[in-house]
Amino acid sequence: MKAAIGKMLKRERCKSYSSQKEIGDKINADKQYISNVENGHKNLTIEQLEQIVNAIGCTHEDIFKL
Repeated sequence: MKAAIGKMLKRERCKSYSSQKEIGDKINADKQYISNVENGHKNLTIEQLEQIVNAIGCTHEDIFKL
């Protein structure tokens, strides 16, 4: 599940033309943290997911679209 969510976050981040560093800066995290999330190496809380979604500028529905 972590990898699937990470993949969907990466898809939306790339669609927004944002770098991992830009998203990390918006949520006070480093580029490596965003990379680990996108690669399924980090567990996310709902709050962390919401922060990333808001930083990307998409909706929760966008993330979970197939």
